[in-house]
Amino acid sequence: MKCSLTQLSVVAFLLVALVGAQSRAQQTVFLDFSGTDGSIPYTMSDMTTIMGLMDGHYSAFNFTFTLTAPGAGPFSTITFNAGGPGGLAEQIDFGNTDKSDTAVVNIDGLGFTTMADIKD
Repeated sequence: MKCSLTQLSVVAFLLVALVGAQSRAQQTVFLDFSGTDGSIPYTMSDMTTIMGLMDGHYSAFNFTFTLTAPGAGPFSTITFNAGGPGGLAEQIDFGNTDKSDTAVVNIDGLGFTTMADIKD
């Protein structure tokens, strides 16, 4: 599975809004694929591919991405297949003062109907 420029752009915007591009402090981000508003199912392979892409694209910002909600400590959550088309961040948090923000990403309505539609 490959992510489209549109999908990565939405996620990039949400990450900047969640944790602030200026921050170098450790930030854990839970990638939650339990949303039910979208019609595109993510397989475990899709999820790990997306997590790997996120790790690579944001490694300079000291992010840790996980597919399992951390048991303790603050963490931000991005829920996939949730909300309306595109995405929505809880707030814009430059400086990362809130390490427990939330955001949603839903590629439905952006021209994608199956995982095969998602390409570079």
